[in-house]
Amino acid sequence: MKKYTFFMILIILFTFSSPAWSATYYVKTGGNDSLDGLSDATAWATISKVQATVTSGDTVYFRSQDTWTGTPPILTAAAGVTYDGSTYGSGTRATIQATADDPGTITNGEILIQVSNVTLKGLNVDGNGYMTTGVNLGYSASMTGNITGFTFNNLYVHNSRTTDSGSQYYYGILVSNRSSYNTQNVTITNTEVGPTGHEGIAIYPAWATGGNKVDTILVQNCNIHNTGSVTGTRGNGIDVANAVTNATIKNNYIHDITNTNINAFAMAWYNPAVYGYPTNLVFSDNFLYNTTGISTATYGYGIQGSAVISYNISVGGGVQLSSDNYTSAAIKFYNNTFYVTYYGYGLYVNDGATNMSGVEFRNNIIWTAGSALWPIKDDNVALTAHSNNLLYNTTGRTTLVSTTPTTYTTSNITSWESTAKNANPLFTDGSSTYSLASDFTLQVGSPAINAGTSVGLTTDYEGVSVSSTPSIGAYEYVSSSGVTTPPPTTTPSVTTTPSVTTTPPTTTLSSITINRIMVKITLTCNDSWGPGCVITYYTTNGQTPTTSSTAYFSPFNVKTKTTIKYFSIDKAGNIEGVKTSYIN
Repeated sequence: MKKYTFFMILIILFTFSSPAWSATYYVKTGGNDSLDGLSDATAWATISKVQATVTSGDTVYFRSQDTWTGTPPILTAAAGVTYDGSTYGSGTRATIQATADDPGTITNGEILIQVSNVTLKGLNVDGNGYMTTGVNLGYSASMTGNITGFTFNNLYVHNSRTTDSGSQYYYGILVSNRSSYNTQNVTITNTEVGPTGHEGIAIYPAWATGGNKVDTILVQNCNIHNTGSVTGTRGNGIDVANAVTNATIKNNYIHDITNTNINAFAMAWYNPAVYGYPTNLVFSDNFLYNTTGISTATYGYGIQGSAVISYNISVGGGVQLSSDNYTSAAIKFYNNTFYVTYYGYGLYVNDGATNMSGVEFRNNIIWTAGSALWPIKDDNVALTAHSNNLLYNTTGRTTLVSTTPTTYTTSNITSWESTAKNANPLFTDGSSTYSLASDFTLQVGSPAINAGTSVGLTTDYEGVSVSSTPSIGAYEYVSSSGVTTPPPTTTPSVTTTPSVTTTPPTTTLSSITINRIMVKITLTCNDSWGPGCVITYYTTNGQTPTTSSTAYFSPFNVKTKTTIKYFSIDKAGNIEGVKTSYIN
């Protein structure tokens, strides 16, 4: 009897001291909420069943070919739960779709998260033309404390109303908080956002409360496009405002955002003394295409905080710095490439900007062409910390920098900046349209090569190590031998030796998908039967490559549905036949 009692005590203690077992649930169209939901055969049918049942540690599989609809919020997340729409089923992503406008002024969102440790994976969040946020993290009157631990991966958030509501605010993904609480440790990766009515991704602690912040967030490898209301001024691709600390935004493709009042990337300060300001913000290695570029937005209360904006490529617009007092700001623009074709300037410092000693502009390329005016306009002469920039203007104007009262042209630009370069940067332009990031790699002989100054960064746009004397712009020059040192003054020589085999080298192409429309390409030459590879040439515009085509030095990005043609030459002069690969 004593032995029996002892074991009963152990069982009771184990039961009350151990956490509940986690479960995996399945949900599909045609399921049955009266079943246990633990397999495809017993799958549930509704989100309401999910919300009534799941607990921390559980995983919910939505069948990927199915759709769940409703008035936002359609899904309210539970703490510690993973919601997965891509693992189960035969489709791409399970769909959460709005069927009415969101009733909130700051919209609840189709997916509402107000608790910690939530994962969203492989979900198609479809606004269906209604006024609604796709995913709302943290902005809720029901918040009761700080929340932390969020992973959003492989989402497609799109199709909210694209006309301005006037009184309501809605986003693709909103990362926020209110009532003096914090939202922490957020990762958003491999996600497509757009089209949306307002901002694509808004990292935006509520400005009406104060004392709250977003801390430690990563946005990486995302595709953000076609954001912004048709008639209004809302809708930056990525917007960072108020008390945001330790935010890293990198390796994203932000494109087709052309409303003149909105930008691919913007930082905003409403009232730093009350609502805080961005600190330790990193915006790097992003490709901005067909957008109005980068901006700051302020409301007359002064600019504080710190940001490094580096190794980005922008095609279309440049940078606009708003009027305000920058006394406490440390904003660094390092090694960016701006190919500016929109009306305006590569860098425009508004007339009311003052005390900008903490704002630095170094190692950047600005090429103004098309409808642009000239590289830099700074009438108030506010920008004083600048060096080693390459400025090039092909608009028919000689102006490179305008201040009041002095204009600096091609003949006297070094009076404005002694280390400035004024020359064609010699981009490779493999697409012949300046539409790919890889078009902005440097040719042999570029005046940007090893012409920069060290700013403490270690890798370039492609992750290539930066030399002690870096190149100007977003790409470090890499020689044909793969070394980031000053280039040879002549192209590699090719010699023929009778004793060497006449078998040509073989080039293989491999690809890594970055997002739904961008792919990283690697070309690898193998000459195991010969004296070794010397060089590879390629094209991305369908043309047959020649020795005058772009030389391959490092991996490059292309859009899907691109034809790549390539061949290699070995040290014996053997030439490989041209190969063709189509990137789906």
